[in-house]
Amino acid sequence: MIAGASCDCLICRLERDLVAKLGRDRACADYRALVYSQTALGCFSSPILLIQELHCRSEGDRNPKADLLLSQILRESSRTDSHPIWRELLLLVFVPTIHRTATQVALRFSSLGRDDVSQHLIALFLENLASRDLRDRDSHVAFTVARALRRKAFRWAIQESRSAFRDDLAADAHDLPATLVGDAFAPQFLLNEFFDACERAQLLSAEERALIKAFKIDGVPYAELARRNGHTAIAMKRRIQRVIERLRRVAASKALQLPRQLELFPQE
Repeated sequence: MIAGASCDCLICRLERDLVAKLGRDRACADYRALVYSQTALGCFSSPILLIQELHCRSEGDRNPKADLLLSQILRESSRTDSHPIWRELLLLVFVPTIHRTATQVALRFSSLGRDDVSQHLIALFLENLASRDLRDRDSHVAFTVARALRRKAFRWAIQESRSAFRDDLAADAHDLPATLVGDAFAPQFLLNEFFDACERAQLLSAEERALIKAFKIDGVPYAELARRNGHTAIAMKRRIQRVIERLRRVAASKALQLPRQLELFPQE
């Protein structure tokens, strides 16, 4: 796929950003230093050449070389002192899988916005990287990742659709609460640091960040936010809840390697 498609969805924009970043001299130097002593990964002189090799393999193929490369990248990414380049490489490797799954979910569940679906799938993918089963696997790695992502994505979409339906039924004349009970936010500077990292990773849009700030920090009610954005209060509530749940997943997965992440969005 590598940044050649005309699609301008969130996932394709993320791919183009990562390709540009990993193509720079600094990224290539960092990569060569990290793989210097590794026989398999050291065969590739740049991150992009490694990605191109892995994209030549179908996720359904039994390919020992691809399995070896992916297993080594996964093990490196799971280290506590892991360099960010390993997570970026994995995102690029699986961009076609994430994109295809997001398209399937968005087509089947039209009530869910494409960007919402894409961002949630990226969060699910990063969360799944911490799976012990995945770290210990040495065969059919790509297939295992793709299967887990599809299952979790469709399970999430079904739950979201059912919740939205229940909320619509209960929306008659009931006022919605202005806050999500039990949510406690960390100090402003930690939130800004977390939000900045999420935006850079395409896990949070500028519009969503503004919505969360208005709702959670400024105390603007659902109804007012809905009026400003031309939506119903129920739709606005569901959207904000989806964003917060996605951020909780990212924080819990430690995917962005920020300090005290688990304290940012505690589960109710």
